Amino acid sequence: MSGSLASQMKLTCAARIEIIEMEKQKADYLICVRCNRPVCVYEKDYLLFEKMHWICFHFEFEHGDYDPDEPCQDPSCPWNRISDAGDD
Repeated sequence: MSGSLASQMKLTCAARIEIIEMEKQKADYLICVRCNRPVCVYEKDYLLFEKMHWICFHFEFEHGDYDPDEPCQDPSCPWNRISDAGDD
C-alpha cells in the first residue's frame, strides 16, 4: 500500500513539474487577465485593451448590463455582427 502512495506522490511531483514548465512557456506570451489565455491576434493592442483580448475587454467594460448572450448597443458588439449575418 505504501508503494501505491509513493507512486501517487511521484505522479503528483511530476504533475507539479509539468505545470511549472508550462507556466514558464506561457510566460513567453501575453496572457489575458480575464480568461487567462494567450493574446495573439491583437497583441499590439494588449495594453490598450487592459491586458485582455478585445472580446474579453468588450464584455468586461463595454457590454454593460446586457446579457452576454444578447447584443448591446455598441455597433462593434460581436452579437450585432452575428445577428446581421443571420438576416441574409
